Amino acid sequence: MSEFTSNAEANVSAAKGVVGGYCYRAPVGTALPTGPTWTPPANSAWKCMGYVTEDGETFSTASSVTEFRDQNGDVIDTSQSQYGETFACSFAETKAATFESVYGADAVTDENGVLTVNHTGEEPGSYTYAFLFLLKDGRKWVRFAEKCKRTSLGDVQTNSSTVLAWNATYQVLRSETTGGYFKDLFESTETA
Repeated sequence: MSEFTSNAEANVSAAKGVVGGYCYRAPVGTALPTGPTWTPPANSAWKCMGYVTEDGETFSTASSVTEFRDQNGDVIDTSQSQYGETFACSFAETKAATFESVYGADAVTDENGVLTVNHTGEEPGSYTYAFLFLLKDGRKWVRFAEKCKRTSLGDVQTNSSTVLAWNATYQVLRSETTGGYFKDLFESTETA
């Protein structure tokens, strides 16, 4: 085991999607990623969500803390009263998997050469999502959440100079399996 004792450029990077597929979705209950080099098994329930626009994914965390004060107004303790994680992105492929994710599987059919999306207003179900990233020098990072539910939709712009994309925000629900929300698996620069 090595440990950096000063600043280390090896730990500074940008995150790029893995070429060929970087966002995947599967039904809740599908076997979860097991390490940073994980890729969806062939012929599995994992579906590639296709291209995400150049803005990439936005991962957000929200929490609230309640302060407890004594009679003099001094803070004597705190308690985290809320916590939540979300992700948002714009899917750039017009295909069934995209619309199942955004509107729910019951709202989508793809039969006889016709992709039909019925905007019923029904709340979509939960799915498992996994994101595959590459850091500097090919270092791998897998981020996944067992249960995510689409909570809001973005505007759809149609014109000749904007890619047609389907923007949505997803609430990550606490997982009984992992005991948390997102789980990150990185290739380490400090252990082998």
